Amino acid sequence: MNNNFKQLLEQFSEQWNDVTKSSNLEEVKSSFSNLEQTRETILECVFKNTDEGDEQGSYFYDFGELESKLLESSDGIPIFDDNFNIYESFDEYEAYYQRYGCMVPEFVISWDDTRLLWSDDLTIDFIERPDVLMSGNHLN
Repeated sequence: MNNNFKQLLEQFSEQWNDVTKSSNLEEVKSSFSNLEQTRETILECVFKNTDEGDEQGSYFYDFGELESKLLESSDGIPIFDDNFNIYESFDEYEAYYQRYGCMVPEFVISWDDTRLLWSDDLTIDFIERPDVLMSGNHLN
């Protein structure tokens, strides 16, 4: 279990680096999807190969520590439009976001000047930015 777990943590680290080095939303989506699949594999590995209690807790602690270190040592997931504020947009267009399954602004992973990338436990998908749709700039 230890070697497999260590390999999965290394894979997770590499995939986090891929996410943070993405140059557009398509790359973020692809890299983030891979990262989330590895996260699921790590969780399954721990649940299937360890006993509940301290042993599982130790593995989950190690995984949590890795995630924290990766977040602290990077600038996070890239954003491609610094002038857009997801919280203000969500306040104004909450029903629009929720119609597409994006229930809270924290589900939004990244965005560019026309689209958002969001994720919950089941979905990783694009949504057209409502401010762009309302302005008619998407028609250009």
